Amino acid sequence: SLHILSYTLAGLACTYAVGLSLLCMTQALTLPNQFGTTSRIEKAYAKTNGIPYVDGLLEIPVALKYGCKREVIVLWSIYLSLLAYTIGILVTGPVVGIFSVFLAAFAMYRITADYCEFLVYRRNKKKKKKKNKESFFYY
Repeated sequence: SLHILSYTLAGLACTYAVGLSLLCMTQALTLPNQFGTTSRIEKAYAKTNGIPYVDGLLEIPVALKYGCKREVIVLWSIYLSLLAYTIGILVTGPVVGIFSVFLAAFAMYRITADYCEFLVYRRNKKKKKKKNKESFFYY
């Protein structure tokens, strides 16, 4: 039965990761070629991104402030549900796969945090002006 729980967790985690990846890809394909965001959002994320590993948690208030309340609540709720399920498996099972389970939980955490950041950028997008057409690399 522990193997079934582990396989179920792996399936849920993969479905979650692939689902968010597909959502991100389809949304990114609809963006204009050249877009940016406000300087307030850039500064807020510059501060939180400077603190590794906990930056995802620190970015939750930023996402809530800049108009992604529903999405953030749903995504972090799904993540916390998967995390609770993961902890339940660890408590009831052997200690053999703790590192693997920790890595899976951390990967889901990073995916959730990065997708929430992408949503904020997408929701608060603005078209950037082209700088110099003579330059090969212009934004």
